[in-house]
Amino acid sequence: MKVLIVEDDLLIGTYLQTLMAEFGHEVCATATSAGDAIRRAAASHPDVTLMDIRLSDGSSGIDAAREIHARYRLRCIFLSGNPDEATRAAVAACEPIDFLAKPVMPFVLQRALEKAENLEGVGNHQQRPSVTSIDLLANTRDLRLRPGGQKVR
Repeated sequence: MKVLIVEDDLLIGTYLQTLMAEFGHEVCATATSAGDAIRRAAASHPDVTLMDIRLSDGSSGIDAAREIHARYRLRCIFLSGNPDEATRAAVAACEPIDFLAKPVMPFVLQRALEKAENLEGVGNHQQRPSVTSIDLLANTRDLRLRPGGQKVR
């Protein structure tokens, strides 16, 4: 999956780039401000954006995400050091894929990226069948699995 990273903190941005490589995703662009994020989304055509809430030059990741969502229907995984309800409410109009608190734990970010991959219409990826423990518990009477994890009813 092609990922646009919008983060103004150099160390966090480098950390996110390293995680994307470890998870097998391509970082197609990085940005540190809202205007830069909008321009890079237009130029690099990412599948998903990792978006910090507070960006350099006082710009807002929420404003950037709104504009990117309006223009390209691109959804974000938001990252914030302040995961309060007011901030969550502010990002709701952008239809976020997820909202993660900093510091971001690798397995939490990986789970959010898997959620993005499984969304219909994200990038060129088709929606993949997914079996979770909830699926198994809810459907134990009528669920069988083919090799490869596909559901059979």
